Amino acid sequence: MSKLGRNEPCPCGSGKKYKRCCLDKGMVQSKAGKESGPGSQDIKQINKAIASGIPKDSLTNLLKLIDEGYVDFRRERYSSSLDKWLKAWNLYKGYLPRIATWDEEIVYDMTPEVSLEGHLLNWLQDMVMIVQDSAYESKDAARQFMQFTRELLEAYPRCDASTKERMKRDVAEACFYLGMPEEGEKRFTDLVKEFPSFAWAWIGWADMYSIFRNRESVPFDYERAKGYYLKALEVDESVKSVVEERLESLEGMRKKAQKD
Repeated sequence: MSKLGRNEPCPCGSGKKYKRCCLDKGMVQSKAGKESGPGSQDIKQINKAIASGIPKDSLTNLLKLIDEGYVDFRRERYSSSLDKWLKAWNLYKGYLPRIATWDEEIVYDMTPEVSLEGHLLNWLQDMVMIVQDSAYESKDAARQFMQFTRELLEAYPRCDASTKERMKRDVAEACFYLGMPEEGEKRFTDLVKEFPSFAWAWIGWADMYSIFRNRESVPFDYERAKGYYLKALEVDESVKSVVEERLESLEGMRKKAQKD
């Protein structure tokens, strides 16, 4: 059974993200049974990091940046959080991928200077989310997201499929947003080949020619968008309500275009 991602829908059926729902219950139970001070897992990871040649100062600085970024994140100061986390990533990518696999629970409350409890790879999932969100704010942010995605997938080529699906879809969309529809077409084509049952790839692809298209570089294409939406429904019936809503909006756009 694959590990449930923090940003996945909670299995309890609440509709909330796992990290905003039942994950907290698990964390409370974990903390209640944990003794104060560094545990054996903490010491193991510190020794593993030092043995891998990671300077202690760099490790401490990395953990501080993650910790401070979470303070901003919880206060909804996402720009400041992202700035700190990108600096942390620049430290992280040079060291930690060598000692931690994508699904390894490597704790990052390793030092006296950092009190926040959690896991490094949980932080990466949160960072993926915030970098993705920022990609739609400006073209510079979109380029930043594409660079981060490339580096993350290079560091963890065997990360879980759902993370790859979402990130690669967003990169394909970013290409359209940046006025590179040919590159976006290629990436969507590769995506649906790699993940043939990923309905949201087809939905995102259709969106690029309809409701979320770059008006400067991509013309409205009713037939292409409709075909992609229907393909999404063909590969996964669970997206029926989403597809029906999109098709309704698409029809409205077609009527408006005919009047204009």
